[in-house]
Amino acid sequence: MTKICIDCKKRKPLEEGFYFNAKGRPGSYCKRCASNRSLRWQKENPEKYAAARKKWEENNPNYWKVTGL
Repeated sequence: MTKICIDCKKRKPLEEGFYFNAKGRPGSYCKRCASNRSLRWQKENPEKYAAARKKWEENNPNYWKVTGL
């Protein structure tokens, strides 16, 4: 089964090209476009990104220890 990304307009297989939400539905953007949108937002909003990352790190203090990254 395939789906067309609303950003790049390319048809891609659901399993390989799209992230799925908690209800199991595919997103509107393919993985590549979703990643590009996220990176663009991070660059356009450095203060908000830094605050969100800090909050996440405070709420997940053992993440780096568990994953070994």
